[in-house]
Amino acid sequence: MRGRTLFMDMVNFTLISVMTIYCFLLIHIIRFKFKLSLNRLFFIATVSILIWLISNVIIINSNTNEAAMLWFKISAAGQSFFSALVLHYYILFTGRSAFFNKWKNFLLFYLPHCILAIGFFTGDIIINEIVI
Repeated sequence: MRGRTLFMDMVNFTLISVMTIYCFLLIHIIRFKFKLSLNRLFFIATVSILIWLISNVIIINSNTNEAAMLWFKISAAGQSFFSALVLHYYILFTGRSAFFNKWKNFLLFYLPHCILAIGFFTGDIIINEIVI
């Protein structure tokens, strides 16, 4: 096992604490008015950041480069779509949802994030190796 530092333990604790808060937010969303599109979008954004956080905790605790790289690729699902989902949430929250009435705008909004996720999953395009 590689040498662990106090700093990495504090990062782990912080990430796990944030994950716990987001899990409580998910439970709260499910309990109250889940049918509203704004709540569903916030739920998806929260799941996205949870995938990102869980993957980062596992990357920090992984013992091999291969395992870290695998979890980095898994974290790409949360990492690449989180900003788009949050921006979509704020557009709906401010009442400017007419932007998404046209499918072209919707496609142009999410297409760069899909390309980024594909780039992360294919591996060597964005990052070649994680060194532990």
